[in-house]
Amino acid sequence: MLFEPKPVLKGTQIYLKKPKPTFEMADMLFHLIEQNRDYLLPWVEMADLDITGSLEDTFLHLVNMTSKWFRQYAFEYLIFDNKTNQLIGLIGAYQPFPEHKSIEVGFWISKNFTRQGKVCEALHLIETEFFFLEFERIVIRIDSNNHRARHFTIKCGYQFEGTLRHAYWSNQLRAYRDLDIFAKLKNECKSM
Repeated sequence: MLFEPKPVLKGTQIYLKKPKPTFEMADMLFHLIEQNRDYLLPWVEMADLDITGSLEDTFLHLVNMTSKWFRQYAFEYLIFDNKTNQLIGLIGAYQPFPEHKSIEVGFWISKNFTRQGKVCEALHLIETEFFFLEFERIVIRIDSNNHRARHFTIKCGYQFEGTLRHAYWSNQLRAYRDLDIFAKLKNECKSM
């Protein structure tokens, strides 16, 4: 199944943009992560120093994001504020099982922009785009101890489906972690 999501998705508060692997973009992303690293860890793998610990690492991560988009494995968007054009976060749709028309979504936003409805809007833009592209199911996996993200996901209309025990190893916490699975089906999306 070949498809091409739009490179820019526009909302009322924010817009999502397919990243370009430039040093300017890497600099913006690196500084945003650096400002929020303590807030994002241990929940956001991208904030790990092994992944984005330097400007060069961040640039290579952007190159990798572009490669995954080309291979239709992952479609990561940078989140920008409409009023200021400031980079404020990232949201991605990952396609581990294209034959099942299912994607996983991951997201993070700068601490300064939480509780403003911007991530919910970003998630809604992803839902609208990928359900339009004939996907049937969107899954969000959240560490069972990340209570803020769990609450937010439920607020955005995702249903809790269960817990995967010891689903992944956290380098930050040096422990196996449980993941809670949430999902939304195409017929549950209000914009469809």
